Amino acid sequence: MAKKAPRSAGPWTVSAPSVGLAADLMTLSGVGGPAGIDGLSLPVPPLARAARDAGWYSFTAVPGDAGNAVIVGHVDTYTGPAVFYHLYQLRPGDQVYVDADGTRRRFDVTSVREMPKPSFPVNQVFGGTKRHMLWLITCGGAFDYETGHYLDNVIVSATWDPPKKERPGEKEHAKRSENHLQSVR
Repeated sequence: MAKKAPRSAGPWTVSAPSVGLAADLMTLSGVGGPAGIDGLSLPVPPLARAARDAGWYSFTAVPGDAGNAVIVGHVDTYTGPAVFYHLYQLRPGDQVYVDADGTRRRFDVTSVREMPKPSFPVNQVFGGTKRHMLWLITCGGAFDYETGHYLDNVIVSATWDPPKKERPGEKEHAKRSENHLQSVR
């Protein structure tokens, strides 16, 4: 059963400030992309939108919910860099944000890997988990001009950093402390 993308007044976005990534997200569902290595056929954003849009697979978790949320984007097009061109430059500890419904969901990068497409960790990326995971995926490695495909994938994993809950009275205590410091000065 496909999940619905979060509804929002504005666009649903993904960003990673450390590498200059800022993209709108479109919803992708089912199979239908060009068959890649081993016949894997998943949709990707249209090349006409590759410079500004990434895609979230609606058959994966909504980013921030328990499970694996998967976002894909092109690395380049025939005319130049695309939305995930700098994805390989992310490092563990960098932040990735998914914004929807006026809510920002923060994820911390845990790994960045480039691997041959036949070695893609399908079960890890698309399998079940109770963790709140985000996966960003693009192409990488050498380009095979005969097939028109890159030979590798760049795979970024990130874990959700839930908002910190304030303890009861924490705001009031912080305000009293701030007032006290101002009166002492």
